[in-house]
Amino acid sequence: MPLELEGILWQEIKSAQIYYGRTGREFSSIENTGDNPLVILDISTTCGCTTANYDKHPAKPGERLRIEVRMTPKDTGFFDEIVTLKCNTASPVKVKIRGQVQ
Repeated sequence: MPLELEGILWQEIKSAQIYYGRTGREFSSIENTGDNPLVILDISTTCGCTTANYDKHPAKPGERLRIEVRMTPKDTGFFDEIVTLKCNTASPVKVKIRGQVQ
Protein backbone atom coordinates (compact mmCIF):
# COMPACT_ATOMS: atom_id res chain seq x y z
CA MET A 1 0.00 0.00 0.00
CA PRO A 2 1.50 3.40 -0.94
CA LEU A 3 2.24 5.98 1.72
CA GLU A 4 0.20 9.15 2.02
CA LEU A 5 2.44 12.20 1.98
CA GLU A 6 0.75 14.93 3.95
CA GLY A 7 1.64 18.54 3.32
CA ILE A 8 3.47 19.51 0.16
CA LEU A 9 2.28 17.77 -2.98
CA TRP A 10 2.96 20.84 -5.10
CA GLN A 11 5.70 23.38 -4.54
CA GLU A 12 6.79 26.38 -6.58
CA ILE A 13 10.32 27.77 -6.75
CA LYS A 14 10.73 31.21 -8.21
CA SER A 15 14.27 31.09 -9.48
CA ALA A 16 16.61 34.01 -9.63
CA GLN A 17 17.67 35.09 -13.06
CA ILE A 18 19.75 32.60 -14.96
CA TYR A 19 22.23 33.79 -17.53
CA TYR A 20 22.25 32.17 -20.95
CA GLY A 21 25.13 29.71 -21.29
CA ARG A 22 25.37 29.11 -17.55
CA THR A 23 23.79 26.46 -15.35
CA GLY A 24 21.40 27.60 -12.64
CA ARG A 25 20.84 25.52 -9.51
CA GLU A 26 17.90 25.49 -7.13
CA PHE A 27 17.34 23.39 -4.03
CA SER A 28 14.18 22.08 -2.45
CA SER A 29 13.22 19.34 -0.02
CA ILE A 30 10.25 17.25 1.03
CA GLU A 31 9.52 16.21 4.58
CA ASN A 32 8.27 12.80 5.61
CA THR A 33 5.18 13.59 7.68
CA GLY A 34 4.00 9.98 7.69
CA ASP A 35 4.74 6.98 9.88
CA ASN A 36 6.78 4.96 7.34
CA PRO A 37 10.03 5.68 5.47
CA LEU A 38 9.69 8.01 2.46
CA VAL A 39 11.66 7.13 -0.68
CA ILE A 40 12.06 9.06 -3.94
CA LEU A 41 11.91 6.37 -6.63
CA ASP A 42 12.48 8.52 -9.72
CA ILE A 43 12.43 12.10 -10.96
CA SER A 44 11.29 13.35 -14.37
CA THR A 45 11.44 16.83 -15.90
CA THR A 46 9.47 18.60 -18.62
CA CYS A 47 12.56 19.78 -20.52
CA GLY A 48 15.86 18.25 -21.59
CA CYS A 49 17.63 21.36 -20.28
CA THR A 50 16.57 20.48 -16.71
CA THR A 51 18.08 17.70 -14.60
CA ALA A 52 17.62 16.74 -10.96
CA ASN A 53 19.59 14.93 -8.29
CA TYR A 54 18.05 13.73 -5.06
CA ASP A 55 18.78 11.93 -1.82
CA LYS A 56 18.62 8.23 -2.56
CA HIS A 57 18.23 7.04 1.04
CA PRO A 58 14.86 6.56 2.78
CA ALA A 59 13.73 9.44 5.03
CA LYS A 60 12.46 8.35 8.41
CA PRO A 61 9.38 10.10 9.80
CA GLY A 62 10.25 13.77 10.44
CA GLU A 63 13.29 13.71 8.14
CA ARG A 64 13.65 15.57 4.84
CA LEU A 65 14.90 14.49 1.42
CA ARG A 66 16.84 17.10 -0.53
CA ILE A 67 16.37 17.75 -4.25
CA GLU A 68 18.80 19.70 -6.44
CA VAL A 69 17.49 20.96 -9.79
CA ARG A 70 19.93 22.17 -12.47
CA MET A 71 18.86 24.08 -15.53
CA THR A 72 21.07 24.88 -18.51
CA PRO A 73 18.86 27.10 -20.70
CA LYS A 74 19.02 26.77 -24.46
CA ASP A 75 17.33 30.13 -25.07
CA THR A 76 16.63 33.46 -23.39
CA GLY A 77 13.29 34.53 -21.93
CA PHE A 78 10.80 33.20 -19.42
CA PHE A 79 10.84 29.55 -18.36
CA ASP A 80 8.27 27.46 -16.52
CA GLU A 81 9.34 23.86 -15.87
CA ILE A 82 7.89 21.06 -13.75
CA VAL A 83 9.93 18.43 -11.93
CA THR A 84 7.89 15.38 -10.91
CA LEU A 85 9.07 13.27 -7.98
CA LYS A 86 7.76 9.72 -8.02
CA CYS A 87 7.80 8.50 -4.43
CA ASN A 88 6.34 5.61 -2.47
CA THR A 89 3.27 7.81 -1.93
CA ALA A 90 -0.26 7.79 -3.32
CA SER A 91 0.47 10.78 -5.59
CA PRO A 92 3.64 12.21 -7.15
CA VAL A 93 5.12 15.44 -5.79
CA LYS A 94 5.47 18.23 -8.35
CA VAL A 95 7.92 21.12 -8.11
CA LYS A 96 7.40 24.05 -10.49
CA ILE A 97 10.42 26.18 -11.35
CA ARG A 98 9.83 29.58 -12.91
CA GLY A 99 12.20 32.34 -13.85
CA GLN A 100 13.93 34.40 -16.49
CA VAL A 101 16.95 33.65 -18.66
CA GLN A 102 19.04 36.61 -19.78
